[in-house]
Amino acid sequence: MSVGIHIAVLDHNPMIKHDVEKASKAFDQPLSVLLGSLEASSEATFYGAFGSGGPTCFGRAELDHGPASWFADLATLASAKIPALAAHLSPFTRLDLPVLLMPYNSTLPLVGEHCHVLSAHNVRKSLVSLAPAIEIEPDSTNISDQHAEDINDCSNEEFEELQTAWLLLFEASRLSIASEKALLFC
Repeated sequence: MSVGIHIAVLDHNPMIKHDVEKASKAFDQPLSVLLGSLEASSEATFYGAFGSGGPTCFGRAELDHGPASWFADLATLASAKIPALAAHLSPFTRLDLPVLLMPYNSTLPLVGEHCHVLSAHNVRKSLVSLAPAIEIEPDSTNISDQHAEDINDCSNEEFEELQTAWLLLFEASRLSIASEKALLFC
């Protein structure tokens, strides 16, 4: 099964609207801000930052999707390596529900009726903590464009799948925060 990032959250899955409304209240943010329409110019924020560009490039990640097993393996590794932060990645272990990344801080993940709701800040923090275990060296809370290109070029065969999944989740978290938009992973 292939899973990936979706920008038009409600266009992709209208069933999660109730969960999104609850999350917007929990984060004390208006729903219209989180789900505001994206103009064509803002799509460049999400797609084709560098590399091949086009609809399969998400931020600095060459893919906007991947096998569910890659994300499950990454979440399982997080459980072993960073148990204190693993809850922010655990929904990726089974992907029984879509995962909604919210651009705001929250202490705990929320489980809605139709999706898991995660703070993009906490997902990014967990990924940065996990990075050394898969030979990624972030600069505090970011990685360089060169490092992202190295991951895309699969320069580390031992951790290729984990690094590819890591980069996609990292870029989704980074772009959710930067754009103040909710993103859906399913």
